[in-house]
Amino acid sequence: MPYAESIGTIADMQREGKIKHIGISKLNISQIGVARREADVVSVQNTFNLRYGSHSDVLDYCERERLVFIPWMPLGDGSIPWVDPSLMALAGTHGVTPAQIALSALLRHSDAILPIPGTSSPSHMRENVPTLDIDLSDQNLKSLW
Repeated sequence: MPYAESIGTIADMQREGKIKHIGISKLNISQIGVARREADVVSVQNTFNLRYGSHSDVLDYCERERLVFIPWMPLGDGSIPWVDPSLMALAGTHGVTPAQIALSALLRHSDAILPIPGTSSPSHMRENVPTLDIDLSDQNLKSLW
């Protein structure tokens, strides 16, 4: 089925009140444009984290178009070396974990970013919440990206 047609079907469901908001995933800017011509899209989810920023162009697009950008695998898939010296140093300076620094860096990187780290336990969720309060400087961010 052509992409525009599949999005059109979802848009029909939105008009019928069956779907309130539409988010799309794993797309380039051209594909996002197709989706937005067919439907009212509010968010885009693509892989993005400290070590995988190849969708920066999509993030820039989302910022310009006021769409939410949800980084898929914000803490990576095991590929982020948590013993990276920059990450470890910042974590030590702030008295937090490297993962907390990684989430905080995403939040500071762009106002469009809404990371949703997966968690399998309440304790991991509680670890993620303080990332909102970590005050990373512009220089800190440069050292990570």
